[in-house]
Amino acid sequence: MNILRVWFYNPSGDTEGLVNRMVAFADPPYCHCELQFQDSDACSIYMGSPVVMKKRTFDDSHYTAVRLVVTETQSHRAKALCSQKVARGVRFSSMQMLVCVSTWHASDNPDFTFCSKLVADVLVHADVLPSTTNCHITPSALYRLLRSLEQSQSRACEPLELVPGFTLDI
Repeated sequence: MNILRVWFYNPSGDTEGLVNRMVAFADPPYCHCELQFQDSDACSIYMGSPVVMKKRTFDDSHYTAVRLVVTETQSHRAKALCSQKVARGVRFSSMQMLVCVSTWHASDNPDFTFCSKLVADVLVHADVLPSTTNCHITPSALYRLLRSLEQSQSRACEPLELVPGFTLDI
């Protein structure tokens, strides 16, 4: 089993990031997310730039992680798609980002994305999320979705209690 972490940025302490605060205001509390692999490579996209993948760490005072247990195949599929998006130079789309908080529909141009759509697309491609997942999603909505998945994974790993006081670890 492998671990993927999706890190969510809360801009409440950010005194300069006006756009970050506006995104978080539309659907609190997060404005950005990144997908991190076990080797510390993180994949994301930032306003005005293409998809990037780089080794990095995250400050727990500003970022919250959702930890997903995945198979090796799922992890490899996720990383391969991230690498493909980096190689293709997929760029940030302000329009797609804005549309995700409205009732409008954005075209799904594969040459453009935004952070939470990027992460959701990768997780769907890797079969971590169902193929029916709406990937035009805010970072906070993605957090809620992944947090429920994380909680269901942790419940599945809890020991079974057969008789009060006796447990069976599977």
